[in-house]
Amino acid sequence: MERHHSQKGISLIELLIAMTLSSLLLLGVMRMFMDSSRSSASDRALAQVQDSARIAMEMIKEDVRMAGFWGRCVAADAKTTSGSLVNFTSQSVIGVEGSTTTSDSLAVLGAEELIRPDVYGDSASALNPVYITNFNNSGKIQFNKNICFASTDVFLVSDCRQLVAFSPKESKHTCKDDPTKTVTANALTPNNSSGAISLKNYTVPPQCSTGTDVTTCPTLHNLGSINGTLYDIRQTGRFGSDGQPLFALFRAGREMVEGIENMQVLYGIQSGNTITYTSGCTQASFNAGSCRPGNTTHIQVSLLVASTNNVADSNTKQTFNLLNLGVNTQLTTDDRRLRKLFTTTIQLRNQR
Repeated sequence: MERHHSQKGISLIELLIAMTLSSLLLLGVMRMFMDSSRSSASDRALAQVQDSARIAMEMIKEDVRMAGFWGRCVAADAKTTSGSLVNFTSQSVIGVEGSTTTSDSLAVLGAEELIRPDVYGDSASALNPVYITNFNNSGKIQFNKNICFASTDVFLVSDCRQLVAFSPKESKHTCKDDPTKTVTANALTPNNSSGAISLKNYTVPPQCSTGTDVTTCPTLHNLGSINGTLYDIRQTGRFGSDGQPLFALFRAGREMVEGIENMQVLYGIQSGNTITYTSGCTQASFNAGSCRPGNTTHIQVSLLVASTNNVADSNTKQTFNLLNLGVNTQLTTDDRRLRKLFTTTIQLRNQR
């Protein structure tokens, strides 16, 4: 005898239980996904902050270690020519102290050998130093190749016994800004604000003027400006995901590293085994060229670096102890960005 069994669906209670269990499972998966995404965003922000700090510090260190370098052959007792735009016996690292916890600025004065292509605008042209071939009777400095320059450039020349910093008397050659322009300047007249600078006592080896071996000739160096290469913190004009402005480290007016929000600098003078640190100068004394904190042997640099995007779920107060003298040493932030404070000490190599 054949037996028949009736078929039944799941009950409402079973359906509710299944939906509840599925919802709990889905919530768990979503929570894991959100935690993973948050952790990934935090890791990316931390990597960004660390990379920005490393790049900024290495850039500053490279310039600071060259502070006070006036050329390969310049002796410690070399004389500065009358009319020079820079007094080379003065401090080679100077800066402006920011009010309260606002950023300081740092200026590094050191010579960089001027490297120019043999044929400007030709990507295949070799990059070589600009050699000085003659100090002629008309007061010009002659070079082995054409160069271009801006009206604000400050150059350094030396014959090892003496040195001078000057701006060119000639009109600027704008190939520095536009490589398509023809370059014709292979000689410059040293000039300061009051007139031409005499270089009649400067000499170069005889083989320089004949072109026999220019590698033995003095080289042209670039100082950037009379106050050196300036590092400071500025707004970039861009905004983060939270709508707040982004800051960056600028070098000589050009943006270099995004995310650097604050910079503090202290200047140290070593006596025996003790290093005594002091703050920078006022803006007025810096502009006047009278800012000289002393024969600095070390500097300490502190950078506050922020992520460009939000990381925390809500605004979080953070307090940072800045590298500062006096009572204004704490800076408090209240947003969702990740921040870290980095500090280093750099010893100057070219003290005289």
